[in-house]
Amino acid sequence: MIKKLFALASVTALTGMVIAVAAVGCTNDDAAPPDDGGGQVDVKRPPPKPIGDDDHDSDATKCYAEKPLDVSGVKYQAPRIRPGACTDGVFKVIDDLVAANKSASFADLKAAIVAEESASCAECVFGDDGDTWAPVVESAGKVVAVNGGGCVGIVSEKVECGKAYYQWDLCLATACKDCSGSDATACVQEAQSTACKGASDALVGACGNEVNSFINACFKAGEITLKGPIREQCVEGEVKDASAD
Repeated sequence: MIKKLFALASVTALTGMVIAVAAVGCTNDDAAPPDDGGGQVDVKRPPPKPIGDDDHDSDATKCYAEKPLDVSGVKYQAPRIRPGACTDGVFKVIDDLVAANKSASFADLKAAIVAEESASCAECVFGDDGDTWAPVVESAGKVVAVNGGGCVGIVSEKVECGKAYYQWDLCLATACKDCSGSDATACVQEAQSTACKGASDALVGACGNEVNSFINACFKAGEITLKGPIREQCVEGEVKDASAD
């Protein structure tokens, strides 16, 4: 279920590298049923500690299972790119909405973009599940995915890198869905070498040694994660091997 509308980026470690993690809680119809587009704004989470530096009891009962999760078959589509469909003003719309309504939904966001930015911008930010994906993917009028991988695919110029990021992020969200607070930060770190090791290896394999720069370019610390995909898909952005319309 999509639980968080506007999550803030946090930082975690992957095979010795530091990369940004998008919204834990983003999902699609292959992993869990969508909700009606609602969901509270996420609060900023503290950066997870590197493996070996946390002080929780390793023998305590964990909120997640270490059994490997296979997300390699999770559906993903290349980003739909419409440069210029939105102006930079769309980011102020998002910020103002979050400041005014801590329970803002995707429906609220769409209405605000139409009213304060433009209908064409809203049509870029939101799009039906098809051959390509908008930043926010809908099906039958409901949000089914937030396409963080689209941004990563664009800045890396590798659709497979974006796909690997999307699946990795979904794996962590799934593994840690029952965790909160310090348990969640520990889970996000530890799951990379346990439940989501396969997805972590696939991410490095698809993105290469520049994985840090690609992800940090999309998900800036303290910035609402949805801004990166909107920036690259609807304001600017160009990708060599991803479809665009």
